[in-house]
Amino acid sequence: MGAAMCMVLAAERPERMLGAVAIEPPFKSKGRRNPFQHNVNVHGSLHNSAYVRGIMSPLSPQAERRRASWIYSQGAPGVYPGDLSFYSDEFDGAAVGPKIDAKRTPIVLLSGTYDYSATPADGAKLADLIPGSRHVVMEGLGHFPMCENPDYFRGFLEDAIRFVEDNAD
Repeated sequence: MGAAMCMVLAAERPERMLGAVAIEPPFKSKGRRNPFQHNVNVHGSLHNSAYVRGIMSPLSPQAERRRASWIYSQGAPGVYPGDLSFYSDEFDGAAVGPKIDAKRTPIVLLSGTYDYSATPADGAKLADLIPGSRHVVMEGLGHFPMCENPDYFRGFLEDAIRFVEDNAD
């Protein structure tokens, strides 16, 4: 959700940003919503925490993956499906990407190889629509790299921040 939100902000309100680091940017992530995410017959906390485990890297430390999953088990009913309403139904990288001026608002797109929701191919498609952007594929990371393997992710984030700082007006 955060990557999609920051790209919309970069497209529509660039004057409010120095730049953007979009972590796991989707292109058009249809299919992330399902009827069990907010169903009275299904325990939402158990469902949602298990559901997000599928987009994490099996190479990340187990304790960190469990913690990331636990975060999703804590949402009130309807919160996660509401997030996915924007992410999976409303966000369209084909419409947002071309509106981003990477010369004015430097943007880095970080894609993990284990993320089927916002794949490295999605990040590459977005980068093609945003001339001057930088796309980095993070080998061995999933959809929540900052939670599932923060020590490994740190280097990617630091490089991305440097790129934004070096290319900001």
